Amino acid sequence: MRIAYLVCSLNPGGVATLLKHVIPVLREKGNEIDIIVTTEKGIMAAPLEASGVTVHECLSHWHYDFKASYTLGKWFRKSAIISFIPRLALLLKSLKVDLVHSHIHGLYCTSQLLAARLSGIPYILTMHSISSNYQKKLINKMVFCNLLRDGDSVCMVSKSVHEAYPYFTKKISKNLVFPPYGVPNGVIDSGPIDPNISLKVRKELGVSHECGVIGSIGRVVHSKHYDQILTVLARLIKAGKPTHFILVGDGPELENLKTLAQQLGVSEYCSFTGHMTNPEYWINAFDIYLFPTAFEGFPIAILEAMMKGIPLVCSNVSGNKDIIINRKNGLLFEFGDVDAMYNHTLTLMDDKVLAETLSRNSRNDFLDKYHINKFADTCVEIYKQRVRRKSQV
Repeated sequence: MRIAYLVCSLNPGGVATLLKHVIPVLREKGNEIDIIVTTEKGIMAAPLEASGVTVHECLSHWHYDFKASYTLGKWFRKSAIISFIPRLALLLKSLKVDLVHSHIHGLYCTSQLLAARLSGIPYILTMHSISSNYQKKLINKMVFCNLLRDGDSVCMVSKSVHEAYPYFTKKISKNLVFPPYGVPNGVIDSGPIDPNISLKVRKELGVSHECGVIGSIGRVVHSKHYDQILTVLARLIKAGKPTHFILVGDGPELENLKTLAQQLGVSEYCSFTGHMTNPEYWINAFDIYLFPTAFEGFPIAILEAMMKGIPLVCSNVSGNKDIIINRKNGLLFEFGDVDAMYNHTLTLMDDKVLAETLSRNSRNDFLDKYHINKFADTCVEIYKQRVRRKSQV
């Protein structure tokens, strides 16, 4: 089977990470994979291309490097959408794919679906997050829902995402995969924490052996609220708890975080690695995973921590609460409650029995529900069903 994945870009983020994990497994099962990006290739494209996956560009906005007024430049960029539908349809037909699986569910999903209709290819849309902008576009939603056919599907990655789109859940119930919500994400199992790698990472970052390590992985954007972790770190240091914070990731808020660390007097207790192609290596050094995010769809970051069996302290928000059961496989706190996050972290540092219980349970939950093989098998079964339905039409 030949599958085309449609994404905005292959810059660091949940979708790009998910594809990095699942594509090798799908190819091992005999499937051919193409990736189509609509804004830019991104820095995670090169490793995929090196492995033999072709990444195509079909831009929904033109790029330009000539001098122009803001109005003219904006018009030029957006003019690409006029030809986006036929360009995408022609690309899909030329690739001779059996189906297209889109991971873009914003304002352009109707355009993608139209292109799939023109090319006669089954269309699958995975809704990864909650887009308030898209929910306001009633005409877009109505057109999209009426264009869906029996061979098309919409996957909701979590109960939270499913509940955020009541219009969809009623209007397209026959197209939803595994109602009431769809296919959770998955990651490759690189095994539980390796003590030798943990020591190696600590040595590379200059973290002393007596320090507890709190850490997080992800795009460094405002909605992740990593600044709250720095506040927790400062309080732990003040309380006499030797602690080091490792943040693996890059983004527009990184420099602001470094400045805040200096202001709080904790710079020497922080390691900001920037973007890393192998986050599963650095995570071996974590003792506790902190995740104070404002919202999520179904966070890959949490699955990576569970895969390693790292005790989790997470905000009780969409996505997180679909995975974490408080005091079973992690600890939850209300979003923005830094005191609660601090107290949970302190508890796990002092209560080794609880930390080990959460670690064991999260690792077992990962193996049972979120292993990449399970995710890939589910995807393949859905793909086969949709291709079969098309052939029967």
